[in-house]
Formats: sequence, structure tokens, C-alpha cells
Amino acid sequence: MFRIKNREKAIRTYDFFLVFLAVISVGLIIAQERMDLSESEGAVLEWIDLSVWLLFVGDYFTRFYLAADKRRYVKTHIIELVAILPFDALFKGLRSLRLFRMFRSARALRVLRLIRLVAYFGRTQQ
Repeated sequence: MFRIKNREKAIRTYDFFLVFLAVISVGLIIAQERMDLSESEGAVLEWIDLSVWLLFVGDYFTRFYLAADKRRYVKTHIIELVAILPFDALFKGLRSLRLFRMFRSARALRVLRLIRLVAYFGRTQQ
């Protein structure tokens, strides 16, 4: 196994990347449903959407594989599981649930900032 020097920064960067992909995915869904696209433009958006979806599927199953308690992982990540299910157009709106990842990541960043502040003030008082 390889070690990353600044693991926290790597995880934060990866989470930002997933948030970016979630926003892209929702934008693609809106564009596909609301815009009058040519066949070639629609095909390009479908390809991009499929690529983003595959990244989310890979992320979910990688985290599932690495989880110590797989049952708990599925229970606590049900929104992501529903979001990656390959429904047709009828349920395509459910994939917009990927935005919940963005809100959860934002909450995690606030916690990291708080931990950093506590650590900083703890060092200055010693």
C-alpha cells in the first residue's frame, strides 16, 4: 500500500471532485430535459453523463469494499445507492440526489475547520 503525505488534503480534494461531478451531473440532467439539442449534442451529453455515472458507481463500490461494516455502510449511504441505480427517464430525476453528497461534504469541511481551530488553539496554550 502506498502512503500519501497529506492524506487529509487528498481526501478533501477527492471530495471536492465528487461534488463537482454531482453538480455537472445535475446540470446534464437539466440540459437533456430542458434544451432542444441536436442528435450529436444529445449523444455527447449522454456519453458525459454515462462517464460521470460510472465514476460514482466506482466510488460507491470502492468505498463499500473498503468498509469494515458493509451492512452499516449500505444503511448510511442509501442516498448514494439510490442515486447510482440505472433507472430510465422516469426515474432519472432521482440521480439529482447526488447533490446530497455536496451538502454532506460541506458539513464535513466545517468539522475539519473546527478540528483545525481546536488543534491550533490547543498548541498555542501549551
